[in-house]
Amino acid sequence: MSLPQKNPFQITAYYSGNTCIIDEKHSFQTCEVLCKLFNYNVLELEDVRDDLKSLLQSLLFKFDRNYYAWENYDKNAYDAQAHLNFVKDLLLKMPLYKYTIKPKDLNYYDLIHCLSHHSNMFDHQYNSLMSDIEDEEQKEKMRQRGVPEETIKHIFEPTEDDDYYDDDFEEPEDYLLVEDPKYRKKDYGFYDSHILQSISTHKDDLRHFQPEWHNDDLELKDYLGAELLNTDLRNLIEPYIEFLDTIINLNKTYGRFLDEYVHSKSRYLNETEIAELFETYINERYGRKIITPCGTMSLVCKTIKQGNKLVWCDVYTFDSLSAFLYFDFFRGLRQGYIPKRCEHCGKYFLLTSGRYYDFCERVVKGTNGKTCRDIGAHKKYEEKCKSDPVWLAYNRAYKAHYARLLKKKMTKSEFLTWSIWAAEYRDAALAGKVRIEEYEKKIKE
Repeated sequence: MSLPQKNPFQITAYYSGNTCIIDEKHSFQTCEVLCKLFNYNVLELEDVRDDLKSLLQSLLFKFDRNYYAWENYDKNAYDAQAHLNFVKDLLLKMPLYKYTIKPKDLNYYDLIHCLSHHSNMFDHQYNSLMSDIEDEEQKEKMRQRGVPEETIKHIFEPTEDDDYYDDDFEEPEDYLLVEDPKYRKKDYGFYDSHILQSISTHKDDLRHFQPEWHNDDLELKDYLGAELLNTDLRNLIEPYIEFLDTIINLNKTYGRFLDEYVHSKSRYLNETEIAELFETYINERYGRKIITPCGTMSLVCKTIKQGNKLVWCDVYTFDSLSAFLYFDFFRGLRQGYIPKRCEHCGKYFLLTSGRYYDFCERVVKGTNGKTCRDIGAHKKYEEKCKSDPVWLAYNRAYKAHYARLLKKKMTKSEFLTWSIWAAEYRDAALAGKVRIEEYEKKIKE
């Protein structure tokens, strides 16, 4: 039986200033990971999360005469394993995790091992019967594909030498029966059964799962065994559900706080203003989801090598993505590293320079390299010129003077001097320091 799997959602982050270092080659700015996760498509994740919640309930032993769940227990187990494996594959593509996790680090049979550990709760006759039926189906498929009988016999009917088991021999964790390559056709898999594809050959593992009880005789019901199995099932599956929930709800929690509160004044806020807004956000939630702390964190101080330098870091270990994001977000918020939704493309980007922008610098397709900031700033300027008399007068005067420059009726130096004066005069009018009638007349001169 395999050893307990390391928590796949654990994150170790080395912080140096506003840099979150993952390893010697990869690092993120504070809140950069949150920006990337904001832009995930969560529709598929919602389906997986909802399925996992339902499947977990169907796998728990409840003694409620839910015979439908018992009859479909085997299928539910493998459906749940497939969803867990979907999340594992997602981790391998995600910020943070893709640099720290390798496929070999993940146990793709963890639910199967978990259930097999509680094999006393399942019908072994059913397991043997279904396994034999499945083996016969696979043998027939192999024969149809021309696999020699000797090869089939070697795989499914091991010799005495194959059965010899040495207590000192450690069988590889991910050992699977593999077809001889010469019998493989293109990329067509050897085993057609989704079950056989998902099973490692640990000698103690079951391949099929059917609860032992089929009647109402209380003496046959192992309540303690069911309680232990249910605990292990929850401990295994619930972190996956919580992980998916974290990503799915980012826009409803962090995103809402940023969009409706932090960026409500379209400028950088000081720490006191942010604190007051967060207090308002907490108190005005009206039953909606809010940012909450979750998980645990530990801290040590270490030096790590970055290039040719030693860097002193605060090393935080988080037991979940939720715990990491909570810490990383408020650390960034206090230091001016703030996610912002682009007003042109709708995706989040990171404000870091102390300058406040409404648009990101992603290149917009079909615009000859123009960015959202280029397009957005021009559009915003045009809207101002249409609706604000101060900007309208300024725009007309600017175009008139620029035309004079092109016709060489004024020098570049004269145009530059005028444009600096005009911008200052425009700002004074916007601040109400100049009457609009006087402003419109004088800026034309």
